Amino acid sequence: MTIDDIIAKLERAGWGKDKLVGCTEDEVRRMDLAAGGALPDVYQEFLLKLGRNAGPLCRDLGMLYTEGTSRTEHQRDLHNRISDILVESGSNDRLPDRTFFFADAQGYFFYFFDLDDPADDPVVYGIGEEGDGPQVIASTFTEFILMDEDI
Repeated sequence: MTIDDIIAKLERAGWGKDKLVGCTEDEVRRMDLAAGGALPDVYQEFLLKLGRNAGPLCRDLGMLYTEGTSRTEHQRDLHNRISDILVESGSNDRLPDRTFFFADAQGYFFYFFDLDDPADDPVVYGIGEEGDGPQVIASTFTEFILMDEDI
């Protein structure tokens, strides 16, 4: 399934293209810069087509594009915060060096992918503040989106 297939499902559920809003290419380019390189293709496509308003999709997650805090600073701070939690908990797990956090659940559970993963549609990992190591949430970003109950 592709992002266009997901959009078609949203449209069939009454979410017309006028309600689904993507990011501009400039906004996606800024996210690439914050990540230190190109984001995975399918995530860029998601941002371009649904990055500002994805209708009912992932409504309970903080994952849509917003203006504000430096993305580079946010990524670095979040990486350091989670890394510190892992060390303090005595976990042997570590975050990948090129982690990109793309969503959170109420500020205590975070979703990310490893930018060194060469896949166009990368594995999605999750990690919480309780000190458990990263866990695979979905085998691809697209699968992660399809896990949403509203689609």
